Amino acid sequence: MHKTYRASVRLTLPIIVGGKTLYCEFSDEKHSFNTMDEEVQSYIENTPMFKRGEIKIFKTEEVVENSEEGEGMDLMDVVEYPNVNDYQEAAEILRKDPYRIHHTKTKTPEDILEQAKLLGVSFPNLH
Repeated sequence: MHKTYRASVRLTLPIIVGGKTLYCEFSDEKHSFNTMDEEVQSYIENTPMFKRGEIKIFKTEEVVENSEEGEGMDLMDVVEYPNVNDYQEAAEILRKDPYRIHHTKTKTPEDILEQAKLLGVSFPNLH
């Protein structure tokens, strides 16, 4: 499941997952952070900030994983985001965890679709 969290302020939250320190950055204009990683979600939801309401779940999306045959007979899992219907939202997903695409690679609709294809991500309802 893909979850979008929103913080009450800009925030960098250090978390430890699998013995590694990761940084969840709530630094965009909406103070949001996206992840599909269940360990990260669990960690965030057990922090005092979440329990006090300073971090909230803004949106959850079921992610449909399909298996499609790619070029050269390689099988690739395609992750679909059926609830995404504009390019800005698609770009935000690609910039956040787990994809972490640099913002300069998601400036135009063509860039967004190209990066999504390279990552095995599908936005079937983009208009």
